[in-house]
Amino acid sequence: MKKRSSDGGKTVTFVVIVLLVIGFLIVPFASTTGKAEGLADSPWPCYGGNVRHTGRSPYDTSHVDGTEKWSFSAGYNRESSPAIGNDGTIYVGSHDSSLYAINQNGSEKWSFKTNDIVESSPVIGSDGTIYVGSHDGNLYAINQNGSEKWSFKTNNIVDSSPAIGNDGTIYVGSHENNLYAVNPKDGAEKWSFTTGDFVDSSPAIGSDGTIYVGSDDNNLYAVNPDGTEKWNFSIEREGVNTSPAIGKDGTIYVSSDQQILYAIKPDGTKKWSFLSDHVYFGFNRLTSPVIGKDGTIYVGTTTGKLHAINPDGTEKWNFTTEYRIRSSPAIGSDGTIYLRAENKLYAIGGPQYFSSSQQYWQSILIIGSLITIFAAVVIWKKKRESHLDEIEEKSASSDSR
Repeated sequence: MKKRSSDGGKTVTFVVIVLLVIGFLIVPFASTTGKAEGLADSPWPCYGGNVRHTGRSPYDTSHVDGTEKWSFSAGYNRESSPAIGNDGTIYVGSHDSSLYAINQNGSEKWSFKTNDIVESSPVIGSDGTIYVGSHDGNLYAINQNGSEKWSFKTNNIVDSSPAIGNDGTIYVGSHENNLYAVNPKDGAEKWSFTTGDFVDSSPAIGSDGTIYVGSDDNNLYAVNPDGTEKWNFSIEREGVNTSPAIGKDGTIYVSSDQQILYAIKPDGTKKWSFLSDHVYFGFNRLTSPVIGKDGTIYVGTTTGKLHAINPDGTEKWNFTTEYRIRSSPAIGSDGTIYLRAENKLYAIGGPQYFSSSQQYWQSILIIGSLITIFAAVVIWKKKRESHLDEIEEKSASSDSR
């Protein structure tokens, strides 16, 4: 009796190809937010979206058509960026000395009054506690119901937006030249690290726990989790009021108060620097950088230009607006870059695998259906072959008699 040729190899090959296709479709939508255990597991728990300050959202925004959902008047607000809790509550500071909690429908949930303006951006801990600084010199820990948990007193303005380490430690800068590490349970000081001038920069935290923060003394500091200095990198001419961002490979990107973006290796040595449009010093300042999924660095300037910079320091492209850019860009899950220039918001197109999340799930369903059909065909074919084998064996047995 002739042996039937096996289709096993072809079957395995087909299954592998299908799995690779599914992987290709799913991976671009996988969430890599860089959140630490100390942060809330929420859509946007802190300035920059995560402890590395990449400014990249893992969520699909393709369904947003640009119509206003609601607006909330929180007094004059120039600096504080919103944070979003895991229940959808939005938290933002204001120049009327308050931190506001806003419901998803735009109504006020509560407000917490400090003794001076709030330009610090709030950060949300894993237990829902909200941390924010104030010009009254305090770092506040606020419960989800709006009551005060504790306050930590510094001796000067707290403009810096706090950051939370893996163990829950709160890191925040102050105008008394210090970076503080604060215990989240009781607000007690763990340690302080003194620089040579104001610390307005918001700390970013590396995967090994190193804290990176800028100072007006013209330095970017790398500080160990125990408060000792790891290294410092000197910036030419001006201070570092912007906040650093950290790439996947550990490269630290930081803007000077003038027109230079620096890339610094994890050991504190210079990788490269990028000079924006050369104008008279003092008239072209850079925003804090953000980082795309492919490693592209985006930074705005007060001359109205957005630069897209390759990881090797060369310019990829630039986009010119009509107005000054003072705030950092944000990146949607589909690659769209959102940029505010004075009173205008720009959306700069990025590559998309699907035009909507509906198309994505439709594609997944189609692939799932194809796999099901293929599996049914394979099972039917195996049963049919088995049945034919039985017939041939019976026929062979009958002939031998």
